[in-house]
Amino acid sequence: MAKKPMSKTVALMFVLLMMVGTIGMLVDAFLKPSDEVEIPQNRIIKYKLTESQIKELLKNYAKDGGKLGLHPDKGSLPGIEVSTGSLGHGLSVGVGLSLAAKINKLSYKTFVIIGDGECNEGSIWEAAIFASQQKLDNMVVILDYNHLQGFGRTEEVINLEPLVGKWQAFGWSVKQIDGHNFKEIIEAFEQIPFKKNKPNIIIANTIKGKGVSFLEDKLESHYKKINQGELRIALKELK
Repeated sequence: MAKKPMSKTVALMFVLLMMVGTIGMLVDAFLKPSDEVEIPQNRIIKYKLTESQIKELLKNYAKDGGKLGLHPDKGSLPGIEVSTGSLGHGLSVGVGLSLAAKINKLSYKTFVIIGDGECNEGSIWEAAIFASQQKLDNMVVILDYNHLQGFGRTEEVINLEPLVGKWQAFGWSVKQIDGHNFKEIIEAFEQIPFKKNKPNIIIANTIKGKGVSFLEDKLESHYKKINQGELRIALKELK
């Protein structure tokens, strides 16, 4: 078994997925009450890419026939276990895994990252109701609240406020954090479960494209593919 401290492991997964903009991506970690994570060896995916393979993947990003799509596609690349391209589906699958853990008396927790625009989907709230009814305190949702979705600001498309109140009304225990603050991220994960018999949601207040002048808080950064010149600027600004 490979063991790592729970808070740092989960926080790293969270940060990496937020960086690549994954929405509805299911992440499962097998956590022990001792605050350590055990990863069975058969769950560790050894997948090495050559530089030319990486370039090929990026060249065909979001193109028909490409392996690297806008949304996770099961079977396209190792490590993607669930297709969640239809927004809202990842949470339902995650809730199912959490329920299975309870039924089988297993200690793992299930983590699902969702987007704010994704909360327009009815399936999100169906899963939320079910998780609360089943008292799934082993279920953890991280909501990337950057206030931008595919066609505009969330306040203008479908206003989610009061967002905290909505999740509380659905029976969830809610914690708000600065999604760019590592200390707050780690502290939030260390406090899970926030309340016994209640599913957990961390609302991570973020800024889309933070740190890059031509991407920060801009709608086009939801889809934008940057060129080489922009890449150089971004890397310089992020140092």
